[in-house]
Amino acid sequence: MRTRITVAALTGLMALALTAGAARAEVTLSPQPDGSVKVTTGAYTAVVGADGYLSSIQAGGTEFLTPFATWGSPAGLIDYCAPGSFGDVLDSLTRVALGKPQIKPDNVVTAEDLAHELRYAFHEQDFDLSGAVPAAPKTGQQLLLFAGPAVTQSLAEDTDKAYVLSANKIVSQSGMRWATAAGPLLKIGQHLDGYNRFMWWVSNPPEKYPRAVTFSLENGNHYVFTPRASPAGADAVHFAVSGPGESLNMPGGQPLGFQITAQNLTPGPLATAVDFEVRDYLTHQPVVSRRTALQLPGAGTAPVDCRVNLKQPGPYRGDLVMRAAGQVQREIEWTFVYDFPHYHPALTRPPDFEEFWKKTLAELETVPPDIQMTLNKEKSTTQADVYEVSLASLDSRRVWGWYACPTKPGKYPVTYFCPPTGVYALPMWVGDGGGEYCTFALAIHGFDLHLSNMRAGDPWIGYHTLGLISPQTAAWRWIYASMVRCMDFLVSRPEVDATRINVSGSSQGGGLAMILASLDPRVALCTPMWSGLPRLDWTVKYKTGYWPFGMAAKPAEATEAEFLNTLSYFDAANFTPDMRCPLVAYIGMMDWVTASGNQVCACAHLPAGRVELLCDTWGGHGSSLAPALVARRNEVLDAFLHGRSVELQPSK
Repeated sequence: MRTRITVAALTGLMALALTAGAARAEVTLSPQPDGSVKVTTGAYTAVVGADGYLSSIQAGGTEFLTPFATWGSPAGLIDYCAPGSFGDVLDSLTRVALGKPQIKPDNVVTAEDLAHELRYAFHEQDFDLSGAVPAAPKTGQQLLLFAGPAVTQSLAEDTDKAYVLSANKIVSQSGMRWATAAGPLLKIGQHLDGYNRFMWWVSNPPEKYPRAVTFSLENGNHYVFTPRASPAGADAVHFAVSGPGESLNMPGGQPLGFQITAQNLTPGPLATAVDFEVRDYLTHQPVVSRRTALQLPGAGTAPVDCRVNLKQPGPYRGDLVMRAAGQVQREIEWTFVYDFPHYHPALTRPPDFEEFWKKTLAELETVPPDIQMTLNKEKSTTQADVYEVSLASLDSRRVWGWYACPTKPGKYPVTYFCPPTGVYALPMWVGDGGGEYCTFALAIHGFDLHLSNMRAGDPWIGYHTLGLISPQTAAWRWIYASMVRCMDFLVSRPEVDATRINVSGSSQGGGLAMILASLDPRVALCTPMWSGLPRLDWTVKYKTGYWPFGMAAKPAEATEAEFLNTLSYFDAANFTPDMRCPLVAYIGMMDWVTASGNQVCACAHLPAGRVELLCDTWGGHGSSLAPALVARRNEVLDAFLHGRSVELQPSK
């Protein structure tokens, strides 16, 4: 069969060829005499400096970056941060010197030395930045990027929380949009795996240098930079979300009290629509919604309709969704609690839960504690003696911790700190008490404080999933029992006031603190933060959080029902009904790691008058500590440690 090519067809083919050629030419990389590389597209320009770092990003004639006086460049890879300098841009920060940028195929530019690499991949509308770092990087290895004077504020891509660059504070944002008064905007996106990657730094003193954002290039992280000369639609709107109180704990029996304002970030008029949705916390399915058609003048504002009613108490997700042609263009999600005093979630306790733990602790009592204490002279001071302590526990395995007590005779309260996740040489998380109180910092994995007895391939390195085929073999059984063994040690000390022991912890440690306070009636106060381990079944079935890492991978020989049953013996939410002491829980409501709604569920089991929730509305996991909530938590701890009565501000 012959193929006939007409003049019209030939003209079309030529047009396609020209179009393809134009597409290939949309991104131009030009080596410059000084060794830098200039990037030009129809949407933006950028420069990778002769030192391998970004020195310019422009869109619509607006420059988003500015040089750091010490380096003469807006960006730099920090190889090491001196102790105490995290959060500050200092003249003494050590910067990695990379080689000159090299142009590679597919519009890729790389810059590297023997141990580090930056990789840029440029596209017509955006570009990617990724990097490789040493297998064992030094502490504090980060990339710094300095915002230019045109950048007036930074908006969190996920929450739209605004950070004004003139404010003297440090906040983290999970993806960000740098807004300018003239209208151009720079989006910096990340893959959200539960942790906020960006942290705004301040210089020391604050007015000395421009604002800088830092982010990690470890573990394959990569970021997408999208400069917009004339942002439109979803990119052009900022939403300010607030409620009747800082915590977004909504009272029952009345419409939700959200106040949401849309602001046009551009000088020109804007017409678009936004849906306010309340979604089920677990399934993300809409429960109720409202649509607002926005007609915004340049830089103008308008309210978003969020007048809805709910019937059932508990955690929910609030969402603002902007769509075009049926596709989601932008989505902002947050977690809130409705009618907490009447929230009574069901337990997943197995029938023999209480008997299982009763037998476990009875078995522990048959093991002599065999207390071994070694004075650490380097850490001890004239005010406090610091000891390395080890105690015998179940299964012939010892548990370790740091113990500090005042040198002056007397009876003292204790802060007992449970650790965040992982196996590492243990820091003294809560210090030595300064001679005013005792402290105990726990290592839960059975290795000593310096890991000197840890061997390569030891199964306890993976304690999260070790033995999860059954409750009896799970490593968590030993961990929970060993926490009680450490209480045995503390109450045996003559300098300890056994009626004033506060258990605390963050992340994994927050969940452990809840569990210890529930297992052991000798705990007088529980003050966890960002608590892991509640509602492990939700983590497995609904992916509400990212931690415990790997725990969602059930053993091959177990059914899902068997696996969930095993987890139920170690779920913090199944322990908290037995807690007899007051609970003051710090919860970052934007916590996607240990899941804020999971934490709220665990706290809901305490009776009225004994639980106070410190809910940080826009706080993530381990970050963005709200000053008022920190002050309240410190007020509680100060009263407890100095013998004053703890007066809760109960959440129910």
